[in-house]
Amino acid sequence: MKKYIKCLIVFAIVLSIMSSTTGFAQSVMNYTLNINTSNYGHIIVNDEFDFDFDDTALIENIQNNKLLEYWSLLEEPVSISWENTNIIEQRTSNDDTSIHDVTLHEIYDSFSDYTVNQIINDELDIDILTLTNDEQNIVQFSNFITLSPSTDWLNLHSGGGSIRDVIITSNVPLLSVSSPAWINLEFISGGFRLITQHNPVAAVRTGIVSVTGGGITQSFTVSQLGATPFLTITPASNWSNIPALGGVFRDVFISTNIPSVSVSHPSWMSITNINGVVRLTSQTNQIAELRTGTVSVFGSGIVQSFTISQLGATPFLMISPSDDWLGIPALGGFPRNIAITSNIPSLNISCSSWISCYFAPNGVTLVSQSNNIAMVRTGAFIISGAGVIRGFNVVQQGATPFLNISPSTDWLNIHEIGGETRNVIISSNIPNISVYKPIWLNIEIINNGFKLTSTINSNDDMRSESINVVGGGITKSFKVSQNGNGFIWCSNANWVGYWPNTISIGVPNIIGQVPPNFDLLNSTDIARLKWETALGVPLDEDIRANASIQVIGGSLEEMKWESGVMSDFAGLCIYPTQTSVAWIMIDNESKTVRKFSGQSKTFITYGNNSSTWTPSQVTAITVHEIAHALGWAGHAENPIYTMYYLLQSNSIGTISHNEARHLRQIYDIR
Repeated sequence: MKKYIKCLIVFAIVLSIMSSTTGFAQSVMNYTLNINTSNYGHIIVNDEFDFDFDDTALIENIQNNKLLEYWSLLEEPVSISWENTNIIEQRTSNDDTSIHDVTLHEIYDSFSDYTVNQIINDELDIDILTLTNDEQNIVQFSNFITLSPSTDWLNLHSGGGSIRDVIITSNVPLLSVSSPAWINLEFISGGFRLITQHNPVAAVRTGIVSVTGGGITQSFTVSQLGATPFLTITPASNWSNIPALGGVFRDVFISTNIPSVSVSHPSWMSITNINGVVRLTSQTNQIAELRTGTVSVFGSGIVQSFTISQLGATPFLMISPSDDWLGIPALGGFPRNIAITSNIPSLNISCSSWISCYFAPNGVTLVSQSNNIAMVRTGAFIISGAGVIRGFNVVQQGATPFLNISPSTDWLNIHEIGGETRNVIISSNIPNISVYKPIWLNIEIINNGFKLTSTINSNDDMRSESINVVGGGITKSFKVSQNGNGFIWCSNANWVGYWPNTISIGVPNIIGQVPPNFDLLNSTDIARLKWETALGVPLDEDIRANASIQVIGGSLEEMKWESGVMSDFAGLCIYPTQTSVAWIMIDNESKTVRKFSGQSKTFITYGNNSSTWTPSQVTAITVHEIAHALGWAGHAENPIYTMYYLLQSNSIGTISHNEARHLRQIYDIR
């Protein structure tokens, strides 16, 4: 009986698909189940009865109120407690041999009405719906539609011919099937067949296949890949040198399977697209310049392009005013606005450096800068483009002239040996300035002025002239004077000493460790010979203990300890015993002459706390200190002299003519 019912249901489903007029007379089958104390149930799980069909006649059992047997298919042990009844234990195996029965009467006390959901694998699932005291229960079968396979059918190739058979299982007598237009539909035994058509378009297409009946719809999605895209345009060659006048057109034919194609073009082209033919029409080019652009047809990642160019219009350029701009005040800040009429898209402007020029609305603005120079200046304004040039001259007045020099004081008593310098700074707005000087001064142009350097005055007499700086009708002057070789007083002290007898210089004594280049013996010998020649007096070498002048060298700290003088000196002379001899007149001044006796000590260091002297510097220091020991009091006031109080970096101990005469005049009269 069960097999017959199943076959009948399948046959009805097939008939409902193949024919729209054949099917069951009713969509719901009702069965009456009389429940009494002799009926048995098996188990309730999640509020559901599990009813199993077996080889016994289900309908017969129901009609005759016979015992119903139920089998559970659960695989795990379950313990369920019922009110007023015993505990039912579930078996673990999935065979249909072990049966645990409980009377339906005991179940009926709590549950009465049940609805059949569906028949799956010969098993009748009954959900508990309501609670009644009725001994009869209506079992009702619900509509169902099942498709196999029911999954989506995706990414089919574009060439067509893909096939899929779909089997329908249903208890609905009348069913309808719908599919996309690009899928052919054929009915087969138990279902239907789908066959895809060729997709000529280069785009994926999708659709829905649906089976509907009895208020139920089962569906799945179908998608098919697009064909390989292609896109060609004719003609594809560049379109060059279109006339500037405009109105010239070109038709471009498009061949493609891409569903959506776009066209881009320059803004100065209008476009009309009719049935795959694109017409491009040029607009008039008002600008005097060739313009270019690109036309592109693109879709699905394919781009077909060509370049177009259009000639420019005839260039023209006019400016107003165009006359020369003359007599601009020197103060500056005066503007002039130039109107421009032109079809040249890119114009260049240039002005003289003292004119600011820039583009302004509808033209160009010129602004003069202040003229700080006491001279009229001329400039120009030029505007050009596309080979056309326009412009005019600009003339600005000069500023009021001025001329200042610093220092402007007289430069007097330059020493006779030459080499003294003076820098003169010029402040002026006069463009051309001349300097007039004596021939015994050399001149060198420096930043913002000039440098004067004296040469040797070989005459005994002083010489004096003027320096004149001239420009713009203005003259600035100062006086320059240089001592003659007859100048015999160089010291800032009012006395001079001498040794009355033969003078001896002791061999240097070195205290402590000194650098290898500290050759004090050689420096002492050089200094001795220099002063011997300058004075015309013999200076003998002697042992240190017996010498008139002792020479001692070493480090600064050792010399401080030896001399007892704590200053940071490069050289030091401690005078011997002095006796005032007489007053003499030198350069119209009364000077004191002193006679030495005993012994003088001269100290020479090889460096101070921050540096070490070079050999030439050690010689210069030795010449300087031995001069003090010979009778030179005080110091020369000019840095160029060896007897200046500070050691110069370039000093080599040269004795000038006047330095020699300073001491020689005393030894001549001793």
